[in-house]
Amino acid sequence: AAGPAVVLAVHLCGTLSLRAVQLFNTAPQVQLLLLKPCCLPGKSFLRPPMAIWTLGPHSFTARDVYFPPKEDPSKAVIGGG
Repeated sequence: AAGPAVVLAVHLCGTLSLRAVQLFNTAPQVQLLLLKPCCLPGKSFLRPPMAIWTLGPHSFTARDVYFPPKEDPSKAVIGGG
């Protein structure tokens, strides 16, 4: 397609979600990715060398997905914006 495209990826298992991210990163006509995986890549991705995945300007590892940093309660936003 010549025009802008949207990728809607629902219920992608394991590394299939990573393939959708790869498509988003490499296809210039894809302007938006809506991703709802059904499961995470296996915990084998936690072993070194740990992969680093990139989605647009964001990068993350399996550790970031499985063990997200705890939020600092002092920085919580209460109420609307």
